[in-house]
Amino acid sequence: MVRRRGEGEKGRREGGVGCVLAFLLFHFCMCFANSTSHTLLPSFPPSLPPSLPPSLPTGPLATTVWESNTRPCKGIWWSHFLYLNDLYPWWNQRLGEVCYGHSWYLANDMQYYLLVPLLCLLYRSTKVNGKKLAGYAVWACLMTCVIASYVLSIKDKWSPNSWDGVEGDHYREEGFSRPWTRCSSYMIGILFSYYWYEKKQNNPDGKLLPIQANLLWIAGLFLLAIAMYGPHTGSVDVIPCNLAAPGTKCGSGWSPETKAAIIALLRPTWTVGLGFLSVLCWNNQGGFIQKFLGAPAWAPLNTLSFCIYLVHYTVLTYYISQRTLRIRFELFGFLNTFFGLMAVSCGLALFVVLLVEKPFMKLQKLYFEPAAPAKKGAAGAAGAAAEKGDKPALPAQVPEAENVGQKVVLLDPPKKAAKAAAATIRGAVVAKI
Repeated sequence: MVRRRGEGEKGRREGGVGCVLAFLLFHFCMCFANSTSHTLLPSFPPSLPPSLPPSLPTGPLATTVWESNTRPCKGIWWSHFLYLNDLYPWWNQRLGEVCYGHSWYLANDMQYYLLVPLLCLLYRSTKVNGKKLAGYAVWACLMTCVIASYVLSIKDKWSPNSWDGVEGDHYREEGFSRPWTRCSSYMIGILFSYYWYEKKQNNPDGKLLPIQANLLWIAGLFLLAIAMYGPHTGSVDVIPCNLAAPGTKCGSGWSPETKAAIIALLRPTWTVGLGFLSVLCWNNQGGFIQKFLGAPAWAPLNTLSFCIYLVHYTVLTYYISQRTLRIRFELFGFLNTFFGLMAVSCGLALFVVLLVEKPFMKLQKLYFEPAAPAKKGAAGAAGAAAEKGDKPALPAQVPEAENVGQKVVLLDPPKKAAKAAAATIRGAVVAKI
């Protein structure tokens, strides 16, 4: 047992250190090459402690939990290196062989992001009818994802409900993190961005009619409610199939077609509802929702939210690995655990933001973003014109007031600047003559 424990610890160290070094090498370099991913790339490597310090926890599950998190990284780290870990290895969700379990989202996000420049170039193309072609391309991707999700759900017997046992496991292993089951939401977001771009170009200050705004409110909230509470019917008075005796009725009770429809249409439904409410907020017609979501109190969480997502897996892994008692549900204990883990995740995320994300953003702005050109005022422009003369123009005094008859009229700043510019030009002309 001592030898096996030593071998396991050695494997964890090798896999963890190799994985972290690969991320440090690639992502810290790429954070400068990709200016729009400064939040994603530099913050990724420091959020990998599950691979680095497996010896910290001492609970009865420590060896098993940490080894299951580091062993897969030894052979497949390069798929994370290229943001392909949601595709390779194909069995990456099976038998617990997952390196940095929630990083499939980062691969999804980067793959969809790389499509955007192509669609933008097509949309702005003047040689062909780019706007229509870009719209058709997005609609084609959207419908392909929806149809593929539905067909694969029927064919491979997937279920989005965890109570359905093996069918739920199949969906989690084979479809949950695949880009073709998730890109429909991204495509809908692009369609909304097309609409908003055209609106800002053609009618930037236009407002929706009250009846139009109310219809968007109703439609958006209705779609969000359907996406949120529709699948609840499969979780009422059910027996989990993993715990049911053979031959016992268990699971959600949904038909294969219902399961496929939920997998294919649930995310697009949620995204369309969210898009309707977003349009209202963008147009300053979002009402109390816009005020609530735009409240200054959300600013700290807005800054930390992405890093909280990256580091929470580490916190949960550490928590589970050193527990010595079974987890039993009780309200106060659940709330205590939730807020405690949330506070630790926020603290770790703040550490990553302050010591990694913000410094890299400042370095990026310093070395890779062009400085904004200095704006020349009216007096500055006039001075530049005067410098073209044979003799340098004398600086003109900016008048503080002007006599108009027997009254003294104070000049506002724009008028003072205009007077100064006019005086400088007159001086330059007289000097040249």
